[in-house]
Amino acid sequence: MKNAMFDYATRETMFKYSPRVSWDDFKSQKETIRSILGMILTGDDKRYYDDNKWMVDELTAVFEPYDNWNLKKPFYDGKYLVYDEDTDEYKLSREPQKEDY
Repeated sequence: MKNAMFDYATRETMFKYSPRVSWDDFKSQKETIRSILGMILTGDDKRYYDDNKWMVDELTAVFEPYDNWNLKKPFYDGKYLVYDEDTDEYKLSREPQKEDY
């Protein structure tokens, strides 16, 4: 049902003049970005440059974590994606982001 709704919603709007993107493709893209961000922030993959803040900034700007993922659930390897306002960067934490009211 989600797949049909997504296809119908995008058919005449944002993908009218570009190749179709299925709901499954969209979910796959989000999971790929989640894995890349997780590997960079944990340091699991040493193939990334030492200073990878620019890559995290670019990926989070495009995929806007607060709009694309439920950040009250673990994001990667049992840890939560949080935004540290003091350092102006995303990090992985053992606890979810504390909401400021």
